[in-house]
Amino acid sequence: MPTRTSRPASRRPGNAIGWVISGVGWAIEHLAFGYATYAIRTHPGSLSAGAFAALTYWSIFFVSELLVALLFLLYPDGKAPSRQWRVVGWVAAAATTVLLIGTYLAPGSIDRFGMVNPYAILPEAIEPIGLAPFITLFGCLAASLIALVLRFQRSRGDERQQLKWLAYAGAFLLVGFGFIFFGPNRATDLIGVILLSIAIPGAAAAAGIAIFKYRLYDIDIVIGKTMVFGVLAAFATAVYLGIVVGVGTLVGSRGGEPGVVLAVVATALVAVAFQPVRVRAQRLANRLVYGERATPYDVLSDFSERLAGTFATEDLLPRMAQMLAEGTGAVRADV
Repeated sequence: MPTRTSRPASRRPGNAIGWVISGVGWAIEHLAFGYATYAIRTHPGSLSAGAFAALTYWSIFFVSELLVALLFLLYPDGKAPSRQWRVVGWVAAAATTVLLIGTYLAPGSIDRFGMVNPYAILPEAIEPIGLAPFITLFGCLAASLIALVLRFQRSRGDERQQLKWLAYAGAFLLVGFGFIFFGPNRATDLIGVILLSIAIPGAAAAAGIAIFKYRLYDIDIVIGKTMVFGVLAAFATAVYLGIVVGVGTLVGSRGGEPGVVLAVVATALVAVAFQPVRVRAQRLANRLVYGERATPYDVLSDFSERLAGTFATEDLLPRMAQMLAEGTGAVRADV
């Protein structure tokens, strides 16, 4: 029975969803905003490339819309519904590239930071042409949402449940971007911001439901290991603080010697208790992650124990089916 392990996005090139939802773009956005605010508004001239950071902050908005379009287009298996739909992704990427070039090189003021773009080399006459990539990118976003809806209509079982919640959140994202892109005044911009404030957490929640409830991406192993590591880290920290800080405060320290002794005692205690705590933490993680299901190792070991017993030959296949169903969480298993 083949098994799959969860890997980082760099080692799963066949599934692009890991890169799309990695959050790198949003991290760059917040870093650029903080840097630009400090360099331009808080302490003007204290840092170099403040204008570049400000332009980067604004450009991430287009990258975010591209990532949302790719998320709709590639979710949940990292592949477009068909080769024809791949064109939508490439067109969206091209429109985003044009918008990024315009952001850095077109003349105009940098909103919120009160300065003129120092890198502008394009003529002012190009500004009306800039509306075309805006519309193109928004159209690709709408087309990607249509692809998601069509995929949802054709899906069945768990895949349908994985897609349903993201399709709902996607409608809010599309309308929110529409208000921000094409709204005539600040009131419509505010409506767009409110809709995006609902839709972005909604999309994250939809991905969470698909991953944890409907077993998308086989992430059970990662969750289990994270829980075990967290329990062990908490145990080691609690022992160290309890002995070194707690006992050390009660008995006091003279010249630092008792503190060293207590640290050695704490280290020895953690080393001795590490394996028993790890075993219990692993059992707790398995219980919370797998529930009534067993781990693959438990399934094989239980199967070996049952084979050691005596029972009718005709019961062998039904028993195998029952154990596979219980061990994998399947709704049913037939022989």
